[in-house]
Amino acid sequence: MSSLDTLERALRKDKIVSCVVYKGESVIFEYYKNRKAKEKPFKINSVTKSITSALLGIAIEQGYIENEDVFDWSLFRRHG
Repeated sequence: MSSLDTLERALRKDKIVSCVVYKGESVIFEYYKNRKAKEKPFKINSVTKSITSALLGIAIEQGYIENEDVFDWSLFRRHG
């Protein structure tokens, strides 16, 4: 059984609605509970914050940004 088969079984077991895995610029795995789940957009506000935080930490660790105090958070403010 491949890793992606194991992932799909875990997604089904945990009642996950959708999951997409990218490697580089290619989609290597897609799982949707049903067609509606594939077509319906999801609110991902908290996910976006978590990913942004993780990327900021990586950028600081690798020396691209000195620390979180010098980062321009205004780039991420919602404009409307």
